[in-house]
Amino acid sequence: MQSICKEGRAVIQTKTDLQRFLSLEKTAYLYGDRRDTLIAYLTNDPRVQIWRYQKRLRICEYRYNNRHKTPLHFLAFLLARRKKNYLGSRLGI
Repeated sequence: MQSICKEGRAVIQTKTDLQRFLSLEKTAYLYGDRRDTLIAYLTNDPRVQIWRYQKRLRICEYRYNNRHKTPLHFLAFLLARRKKNYLGSRLGI
């Protein structure tokens, strides 16, 4: 079951939601066959950099939506946010 926030956007609350969002966005950023994707990774193509940031962003969103479950979830959220912010600062975002 997919939750919808009051703005009408989908909210990532379960691991299956997270995996679904990641697989959809991965195909959007890393298009082409395996050879093209491998070359993009080896050359550190900008679309790979964007995909890495998007992946961190979605993981951080998932952790944010589950941060109130336990103190361990809150710690996982803080670590995910730190990783996202570090990668964003490296990319100039």
